[in-house]
Amino acid sequence: MNEIVLIIGSVISFIYLILILLLSIGSIKLKDFNPSKKNQQNSFSVIIPFRNEAPHLKALLNSFKNLDYPVRQFEIILVNDASTDNSESIILDFVTQNQTLQLQLLQLKNATTAPKKEALEKALKIAQFNWIITTDADCVFAQNWLNTFDNFIQSNNCDMMVAPVNFISDNSFLQNFQQTDFMSLMGATQGGFGIKFPFLCNGANLCYKKSVFMAVNGFEGNKNIASGDDIFLMEKFLKHDKNKVKYLKSFDSIVQTSPQKTWKEFVNQRIRWASKTTAYENITGKLVGLIVLSMNFWLFLSFIFLVLKWISPVKILFIWMLKITIDYFLLSRISKFYRTKIAITQYIIFSFIYPFYTVLVGFLSFGKGYKWKDRNFLR
Repeated sequence: MNEIVLIIGSVISFIYLILILLLSIGSIKLKDFNPSKKNQQNSFSVIIPFRNEAPHLKALLNSFKNLDYPVRQFEIILVNDASTDNSESIILDFVTQNQTLQLQLLQLKNATTAPKKEALEKALKIAQFNWIITTDADCVFAQNWLNTFDNFIQSNNCDMMVAPVNFISDNSFLQNFQQTDFMSLMGATQGGFGIKFPFLCNGANLCYKKSVFMAVNGFEGNKNIASGDDIFLMEKFLKHDKNKVKYLKSFDSIVQTSPQKTWKEFVNQRIRWASKTTAYENITGKLVGLIVLSMNFWLFLSFIFLVLKWISPVKILFIWMLKITIDYFLLSRISKFYRTKIAITQYIIFSFIYPFYTVLVGFLSFGKGYKWKDRNFLR
């Protein structure tokens, strides 16, 4: 048993090492896009579904007000998914005070299995521009956000642009953990594009052509799954023309979003994200998920191996340190792009928590469903 456990751990560790090295190389190969001064040529319809986002809406709307982009060349479509707070009144007050902005407020009623997808579809039907950008109500962005998208479109032949997202952290332990965890996802996203095998994106900062959305039948085929409005759509765009799905690696294109306030909310969010994994058509995404889960599951079990004396403490520690080191290599690359620093001591603590959290989320995602925004969703 001792040899079998060690061989399995060594094989999984080796595969994981190769994976993270490939993603790290991919993130390095993916060059930063530096916008130049060009006349704005493209127009955008920015769509934001929301439910009970009153605490965040003012910051979001002020971001739109502060954009350095001609107001005639973008519109804002907010879709209210049965909010029970004062979100709607905040938006209406903003509209009254900022009548130069093109802003519409739609109501989503009687939403069924996938309310966010239904909200996006409702907005897409009335969107006046071909370039669609989706984001979330708890997000903020820089003045040059739309300028960067426009500049990238002028410089590249693309149908879809995946752009970076980052968490706003107040330096609390929970929020720093979320930021580090999320940064690893962003690193995997960039790395996948860098090695020409994209498998991740985030609907909080996603841009695509409405005409291609219609051509690939939008969300048809996955409306039975509550989440996945981003990745399932990217898979369709990749099938349509892989060479026209690109990553916009620019600091000015980053969208900042708010972290979850409690561990329960955080775990529920990650369960929601993980629950769609088995429905992926992209083999790369499934394979990456399996390798990451296997690595963390072995580390999770390593404490049992230690108690049963199936493997020596030195060998277990070596595998733990191997993972911690290779993960840091990828995270350090991504943190430079985001212009943030990783506190080594806190990172090491996070690294010992991470396998337990990953295994917990992984197994809970195979359950019947999850709770999100005061609603229960089936898996």
